[in-house]
Amino acid sequence: MSFESPWALGLLVGIPLLAGLYWLALGGRSSGYALHTGAGLLRVAARPRQAHLLAVLYLLAVGLALFALARPEMKLMAPTNLAGVMLAIENGWAMSQTDLLPSRFEATKAAALALVKGLPPNVPVGITTFAGTGTVLLPPTLDRGAVYQALQNLDYGGGNAFVYGLQAALQAMPAQAEGGSPGVIVLFAHGHTRFALDPLQVAATAAKRGIKIYTVGVGTPGHDFEEDILKAVAQTTGGLYRPIFAASDLGQVYTGLGKTIVLKPKATEVSGMVALAAAVLLILSLGLGTYRRQVV
Repeated sequence: MSFESPWALGLLVGIPLLAGLYWLALGGRSSGYALHTGAGLLRVAARPRQAHLLAVLYLLAVGLALFALARPEMKLMAPTNLAGVMLAIENGWAMSQTDLLPSRFEATKAAALALVKGLPPNVPVGITTFAGTGTVLLPPTLDRGAVYQALQNLDYGGGNAFVYGLQAALQAMPAQAEGGSPGVIVLFAHGHTRFALDPLQVAATAAKRGIKIYTVGVGTPGHDFEEDILKAVAQTTGGLYRPIFAASDLGQVYTGLGKTIVLKPKATEVSGMVALAAAVLLILSLGLGTYRRQVV
């Protein structure tokens, strides 16, 4: 358990002080006496434990209220939807070319950032990068701050095998979805691949899993750029191809996403439940006190 406002826990030292004052108040002795004592006073004297119970309930209520003020958090199992959008971004040296200004790489990061900002906040986003190999840079997450930071921190690698980027993205996606696709891949690449593995085979695997691949061509004709293979990959999965300057047209890539729900531990503030318990104890204490006075 952790606390958002741990300073409030220091106020709990007042609980023993209140208990001590209550106990000192009970220790007093009266020098007076009553003749012809009424039955009501006898009933009060016969029930000292009720007074103790009221005090305990009140002190517990105050203690829980102060505990809630510290805003406690607990790791609770919460449902999480894993179906989302995976960005597969090429970071090989070919992306340093300047046929797109200021460079292919910077243009890609800007387009990816704009794409993410256009997605609903409840759509998880993940990032894979690829040069010689594919790497899962960020698993699917709802933390947009983490996504923006990862995009800003992207750096160059070596090689240009976008097929490995597709493989890494597929591996990071859930296997099943409820009522739709378990996710989509948005591939940013310049199109050339120097490895024997056929990207259309990977695209066919994605299509069998119901995953669409949207491809974004990063480059311009005549400058180490091949968009035909990118078009073929997108067509194989039912996705779309767009050149980098029209990447904003892919703003609806999340349409048709299904739900792949799993339970994951999540830090959850429980101050509301603690405050509710404090209120119940306080009401119980006041209610019993009122009843006790009425029957006297």
